[in-house]
Amino acid sequence: MALNVELMDKVKATESEYGSSDNWPESVVKELNGLANRQPDGSEETIEAQELFRRGFNGNKVAEKMHRSSHWAATRKPIITEFDCTNEDLKDLKRYEGKPIRWVATRMGRNYLWVRCMREKLREAEQ
Repeated sequence: MALNVELMDKVKATESEYGSSDNWPESVVKELNGLANRQPDGSEETIEAQELFRRGFNGNKVAEKMHRSSHWAATRKPIITEFDCTNEDLKDLKRYEGKPIRWVATRMGRNYLWVRCMREKLREAEQ
C-alpha cells in the first residue's frame, strides 16, 4: 500500500503545480510511470512463475522449477489468454508428434491447452 501512497502524493503535487495532465512535462510523466509500474518486493519470482505458466507449464512443474509449494504456484497463476513458447519448447513438442494431446501434456508437464495451441502453431509454420 505504501507504493500507492507515494505515487498519489506525487500525482497530487504535479497536478497542483502544472494543472491538467495535458500540461505535464515529459520528464514528470516518465517519473510517474516509473512509480506506477513498480513491483512490490518478491514480485520477480511471481513474474517468473507467470512466465512459466504462459509457457504452458502446469502448477506442479512451476512449483518444482521455482522450488516452492504447489499452493504458492497456484496463487500466482495468471489468466492466460495466449500461450508463449521458446524454440526449445517446440523442438521438445516435435518429438511427440502423433501422440495424444493429454499424453504429451502429462509427459512434458504442460497444460494440455498449451500443447494443442503449440501444435497448431507448428502446423501453420509448416504450411
